[in-house]
Amino acid sequence: MCDPVQIGMSLMKFAEKQAAADAQNKAAREDYFQKVNQTQQASLQTHAQMSDQLFQDSILAAENQAAVYANTEGMGGSLVGRLVRNQKATEARNKNNIDINYEMDVQQKQYEMQGYQVQSTGRMKKGPSLIPVGLEMYDIYNKDQLAQGDTSNGTA
Repeated sequence: MCDPVQIGMSLMKFAEKQAAADAQNKAAREDYFQKVNQTQQASLQTHAQMSDQLFQDSILAAENQAAVYANTEGMGGSLVGRLVRNQKATEARNKNNIDINYEMDVQQKQYEMQGYQVQSTGRMKKGPSLIPVGLEMYDIYNKDQLAQGDTSNGTA
């Protein structure tokens, strides 16, 4: 008959390895979700900052256009038109630069989150296999059979 203590020890070793793998995987998942959450928060903050910058830029452009109109009351229409178009072009360039910077920031954050996923997957640990436990039990069984065979041969 197989030794239940040895079998129990084999199963306990397996359970300990499985628990360690589960703990490591849980920690890797939590780390991944924390990093993604922080990256998303940073992205929202960047978006708010750039939106505010765009808003401030729009206010400044409107003030500049109003100043151009006020300062050029007595001048010809083409000069006023040119100055206003220049102000609108500056505003459009600034808006375009802000939009491009935001898109690049979003792209960078997406790459960071993909990197977090790869890093988390790399830290995951596959659980132990039951094959070694089965082989251990088979060895215990064979030793037990061999011992029983020796006992029966010694008495006969």
